[in-house]
Amino acid sequence: MQDLGPATAAGALPLSVGVPCPVCGAKPVGPSRQYLASEWATLRCPECTVEFVWPLPREEELSALYDWRIYASRQYLTFPGTDRRRARMWDEILDSVTDHPAPERRSVLEVGCGYGYFMEAALRRGWHVEGIELDPATARRAGERLGVVVHVGDGRTALQPLGRFDLITASHWLEHLPDPRSAIAEVARHVNPGGLVIVRVPDSGSPVARSAGANWTWFCPPVHLFYFAERSLGALASSVGLRVVSVRHHRGDAHLWPLECAVALGRSAIGPPGVRDRPQTWTAEVARSPIKSVLGRITEAIDLVPERAVPPARWNASELVVVLTPA
Repeated sequence: MQDLGPATAAGALPLSVGVPCPVCGAKPVGPSRQYLASEWATLRCPECTVEFVWPLPREEELSALYDWRIYASRQYLTFPGTDRRRARMWDEILDSVTDHPAPERRSVLEVGCGYGYFMEAALRRGWHVEGIELDPATARRAGERLGVVVHVGDGRTALQPLGRFDLITASHWLEHLPDPRSAIAEVARHVNPGGLVIVRVPDSGSPVARSAGANWTWFCPPVHLFYFAERSLGALASSVGLRVVSVRHHRGDAHLWPLECAVALGRSAIGPPGVRDRPQTWTAEVARSPIKSVLGRITEAIDLVPERAVPPARWNASELVVVLTPA
């Protein structure tokens, strides 16, 4: 196996390397052209098209790569408008799967539940809800706010002792993991026959992602290790016995596309590359400063503009939502 470190990634990569694809097993994989400008080596599978950072860190190394407490404080610091938009988003997603055959009172699990926007939407439908959250403080807050059980731990480990559920959601989880295939396989083992799995990931095939390349908001190694599009996420699902029920390209947690492009332009000018490609360091500093409040309010005001007022619609769809069921 060839060792591809940051120095190799910054220059010319060989056309192929002896690395099997972690999603479909195809080999050899080659360098990603979309993220070639990054100091991080990023490979692309020619078969399923997944793109991923190389070399992949072991799970025990991730805590040394970024501080989860800082990341959580940035990720979950929101504003009222953001909260309302996320609640509306989950209502729309759940409305789209309501017709799928399932027990009248569904048992639901959210992996990576954060403050519980999805769990809250499920509770309004009278479903039995549980969550899994890595950050203890966030888990405690969600559990107390909603009166539900939230298990603390990484998704795959926390799942193992649990039973089966009619619906499992995994929002912005798989892209963080060095082994997403084993994680989604664990999810598949815990969904009831005929049940559903809803997966949300940043859409690496979106127009903004393809245009911004290594300056895309959600290209942020080592926080995000895998970059999925519709084809690669479908390949990941089928490799563990799940089939695709529906695919939705939507805005999700992304900004409107003009703001996404502005952020990409800002990232391209930040430098040096080590700072540009590790946004959890500089954005964490912003999150702890008074600037965060000002920037957050400005961003929120822009993001509350209706998407239909900022065409073309496909450019606002930077997130991928795939609904799966056991094959």
